[in-house]
Amino acid sequence: MAGSGGQGGEVTPGGVRWVGRVDDRNPDAVRFSWAGAGLKAVVEGDTIAVRLESQGDAVYYQAVIDGEAGDRIRVDQGEHTVTLAEGLGGGQHQLELYRDTEGDGPVSVFLGFEEGTVVGAPAAPDRFFEVVGDSISVGYGSMGMERHGSNPGPGCSGDHSRSSWFQTYGAVAARAVGAELSTVARSGFGMVRGYGMNMSVMPPLFDDTIAGSNTPRWSFERIPDALIINLGTNDWNGGDPGTSFETAYLNFLEQVRGHYPDTLILLTIGPTLEDGRKRQVEARLQQVIEERAADGDNKVDMIDIGIQGTDVTGCGWHPSAAEHTRVGMVLAEALRDRLGW
Repeated sequence: MAGSGGQGGEVTPGGVRWVGRVDDRNPDAVRFSWAGAGLKAVVEGDTIAVRLESQGDAVYYQAVIDGEAGDRIRVDQGEHTVTLAEGLGGGQHQLELYRDTEGDGPVSVFLGFEEGTVVGAPAAPDRFFEVVGDSISVGYGSMGMERHGSNPGPGCSGDHSRSSWFQTYGAVAARAVGAELSTVARSGFGMVRGYGMNMSVMPPLFDDTIAGSNTPRWSFERIPDALIINLGTNDWNGGDPGTSFETAYLNFLEQVRGHYPDTLILLTIGPTLEDGRKRQVEARLQQVIEERAADGDNKVDMIDIGIQGTDVTGCGWHPSAAEHTRVGMVLAEALRDRLGW
């Protein structure tokens, strides 16, 4: 079953534990594409090296060894042996390896360890939440910098080399509260319409194990304590979409409740919208919350993550790494307050 070792939290026969949405039907070639999907393992040895395949253009990864994040790793098209760490001095080491590139890129395939012996995997923490969102939630442009205002500088492209899931507000919050995170997000996508008023919407992708493909369908075995939905920025690119936004949102919440009947659902927007449009979105989100409450669902609420500054941002007016850290701390505090974390 797709994802049986992923969100389920079990250790696979190979000894690793998968995080996020993965297709592990073939344990010798585990496929994944959502940002933040990856593995955790306890590895023995002085050097840790793995075999990775990118089924298309380059994909970036973030390795964390014994709690320390190393340099980002780029894996070009095809199969490659990648050294994650060396000179570790032997003994056992905690490994985390995450896909740092969003789900619009090529599929990643994990083909096993070349150096280092897997001796187990850390247990899954009790705390687990999921983020559904757009480019903000995948860290588009977070590693770049643009100056605006009276002293603007050159812009930058938020391509994969400048975009990092590991720096997103969701990942920051997860580390702050000791939780695991699954991110289901795509740049340009909305709730009822995408950027440029196209039909790129997230609800049809919610059941996907591999982003943009409903085969295999995700198993939803591990139920998150909280689901954060951060959609609407792209919907408002062409102005207020009207009540169609609320209708699409309510339909999506029905879809979510089919998988997560008791999960706390937190709705949010931003932080790139100016105050006027932000208040429009929040008014529609409040209508959604009230309609859910009228139907007996009292576990849907809203959080305010604020508005970013306008002098310096990441690429394309997107949040910088510093802004993601600010928002991540806001989210972490909300999770502590709502869930007692």
